[in-house]
Amino acid sequence: MNEPFPHVVLVSSTLEDDGGIPVCVGQLAAALADSGVPLAIVGQCAGKTSRAVADAASMHGVKLRVIHEPWHPLGQSRAASRMRSLVREAAHGARIAGRRLVVHLHGVWVAPVLAAAAEAASCGATLVVSPHGMLRREALAKSRWRKRLVWQGWLRRALLTADALHVTSDAEGDDLRTILPGCRPVLVPLGVTPPADAPRLRDPGAPRRAGYLGRLVPIKNLDGLLEAWARVSPRGWRLAIDGPGSPEMVGALRGLADRLGIGDVVDIGGSVPFEHIGEHFAALDLFILPSRSEAFA
Repeated sequence: MNEPFPHVVLVSSTLEDDGGIPVCVGQLAAALADSGVPLAIVGQCAGKTSRAVADAASMHGVKLRVIHEPWHPLGQSRAASRMRSLVREAAHGARIAGRRLVVHLHGVWVAPVLAAAAEAASCGATLVVSPHGMLRREALAKSRWRKRLVWQGWLRRALLTADALHVTSDAEGDDLRTILPGCRPVLVPLGVTPPADAPRLRDPGAPRRAGYLGRLVPIKNLDGLLEAWARVSPRGWRLAIDGPGSPEMVGALRGLADRLGIGDVVDIGGSVPFEHIGEHFAALDLFILPSRSEAFA
């Protein structure tokens, strides 16, 4: 008799439209569900749930457990407590069904993910960790002291007890071996379905358009992009910078563009829903990815 499929819990560091993790989690969940794997997605969300995650639940029958809490420390603490309960509940259900429980973490720094790792170890579940680039050398340089505290207090232990560490590039694996000597990360590229193609949208005679799409955070080197654009100052072009970011980051980028004298040719927008990414790219003549570090771009 074949061993029954494991019961899988995909723990996402966020369920909101904030970067690529919810898209990866949603599409992975849909593929696993279509293959007959019983699974659930769990994670914290303070706003609107990612379309990819919602589609996995509504179109593929994936169980979705949204922990509605704000992202401040108290909210994360409450979310962590709720996460431990959900993992215990999943472990109990897996035992009754005669299945193994696999807890797959996506992201590493937030309290609910760390709580899921601890509870998985307590329940004897198989633990898989996908850092999604969060343990790259450049990423560790941001909020260095806070991350060092979390690393020493919780995260290092979680990684040492994991049954598999999943990386998506050789470079990510090298960085992980540097901070965790002796570990053997497994390299598996992400299987993300690309957005649908869309017809060309730029009107004849309109300025040509270059664009960046991604999170608006320092590691993406957007200040460097603006400085380079000001230096080159290409005639007949506009630069679009789109993606989720804090009001402070958006304001800083707009202020820098103005100081560099290119504010009138730079557009800084917000998030682009996944279902519209094809149209977004179709409107560009040039895509620019200036990041200092990317795990799988």
